[in-house]
Amino acid sequence: MKKFIYLLPFLIAGLMACGGGETDSESEDTQMGEADQAIKGVETDLSDYGMPYTITIPDGQAELIIEAFDWGGVQIARGENFIMSIAYGEGDIDILKFDMEEDLIYKSEILEEGDNYIMYKREIPDSGMEPEYHFMYVDSGPDEAIEITNSKDVNYGEEAIRKMLASAKTFKAKAGA
Repeated sequence: MKKFIYLLPFLIAGLMACGGGETDSESEDTQMGEADQAIKGVETDLSDYGMPYTITIPDGQAELIIEAFDWGGVQIARGENFIMSIAYGEGDIDILKFDMEEDLIYKSEILEEGDNYIMYKREIPDSGMEPEYHFMYVDSGPDEAIEITNSKDVNYGEEAIRKMLASAKTFKAKAGA
């Protein structure tokens, strides 16, 4: 009986860990709810950085840092898990998909795709390395395409990429521009 009393806390902890777990739909709702937080942020005007556009950046405790580059791009960062670039480019998602298919090192999987965006996972099979998550969002722009992507210098988790993609989807031309 004494042995049972000593094991009781471990049994309760084990039962609590097994039961009461979230269902797939609860997990999905939580992920989408967290990604939707990016939409409930601060609408940021990029005009001072050479781009007549706005984008909503998620609220957060980390400082919002926006950097304009000489070549016309902008980097937006809020902490280590939210760094994305906005730049004029080709905006060709089909080229990105072709490159993913032809890559001899990385195996890529498209996780979500729309007319003007793609979110994907890349990994090196059997390497033991964590997979990489990325996105590309394309706005046609008045003169040329604008590409919004996550920083390639950081390995983000899927949740962080979903948050950045939700933010990218709020990108729009500034009223009156």
